[in-house]
Amino acid sequence: MKNNSIYVCVEEFIEDEKSTNTFTSYRIRIKKEDLNNALLIIDKFNLFGSRESLVESDNGLKRILVAVDFSAYSINACGAAFDLAKAINAKVKILNVIPYMQYPSHVPFASRLKDLGDETLLDKARKKMLNLCFEIDQKITRGEFPSINYSYSLREGIVDEEVCVFVKEYDPHMLVIGTKGFDESDTGIIGGVAADIIECTNIPVLAVPLNSPLKDFSDINHIAFLTNLDERDYFSFVSLTHILQFKKDIKITLLHVNLNSQKELERQDEFHAMIKILKENYPCHHIDYKLINAENIIEPVLNFVSEEKVQLLSLNTQRRNLFSRVFMPSVSRRILSKSDTVLLVLRGKRLRDNTRL
Repeated sequence: MKNNSIYVCVEEFIEDEKSTNTFTSYRIRIKKEDLNNALLIIDKFNLFGSRESLVESDNGLKRILVAVDFSAYSINACGAAFDLAKAINAKVKILNVIPYMQYPSHVPFASRLKDLGDETLLDKARKKMLNLCFEIDQKITRGEFPSINYSYSLREGIVDEEVCVFVKEYDPHMLVIGTKGFDESDTGIIGGVAADIIECTNIPVLAVPLNSPLKDFSDINHIAFLTNLDERDYFSFVSLTHILQFKKDIKITLLHVNLNSQKELERQDEFHAMIKILKENYPCHHIDYKLINAENIIEPVLNFVSEEKVQLLSLNTQRRNLFSRVFMPSVSRRILSKSDTVLLVLRGKRLRDNTRL
């Protein structure tokens, strides 16, 4: 950072005086006006990452993974993936996971049933995948989909687990999934493979509802970025601008739902500081903010999305374990079944989470 004219101050960071940890932690302080350049350097050199890049095997092309189940909304997900791939010069991999069938050992001829059942499921999945590819090729011929380099893969196992394993192996820049979207009969709290996939992966996920009015990413004019005014959100905002770097002059509204009205003035000051920094570093976009005082998050967010004609809702989330998924459902999980707006889930992280030496 110093080589890029960024003033850096390194301080020892003590997390807990009673801690028996023998490691020494440090945190880096920089000036506010240098924040964007610092984040770009971190992203460029992958300073806090440990995964080896596999991009070289694809001649430098970025990778987009789209998970399908051959339902009505799978083709929507493919369309979004192809559209985005054209915009960022990427290739597409279509993935289908065949649910793993288990037969109890006490069932007569269980091993034979398993072999026959798996073979039948694999054949069916392969035929459905070929039909999907044929439909995609037809749409490319008609000009409905852009002509993109794509391939497919079939896996067997528990769907969300296998998708997450494939993400680690394939190392895509983004995962695209189709969702059912708004459903009055669905609580959106416990069920949902799409929500499980979002919460177990560590890359950006684009969730495309079946009845989404957004048909072309070039038509995006208004994005709502849901924020907790957390430092993770800076990373997520940078990721958002990188993903949509092909699109300029977008209106981006930073949206925060304040559940504690007593902290409204404090939040206003934090918002003004954040907006000032972002406007200085991203002059090509129209950046604004909206602070909403409410008792819950979901309803006011969806009302804002509807009233302000937001085409893409973006938010930051973390990987969650099974306990959290069931008893403390994330905002993204609750939104999936309540809206037909395209949802972009990002993976921000705190600097101090990765500065242990």
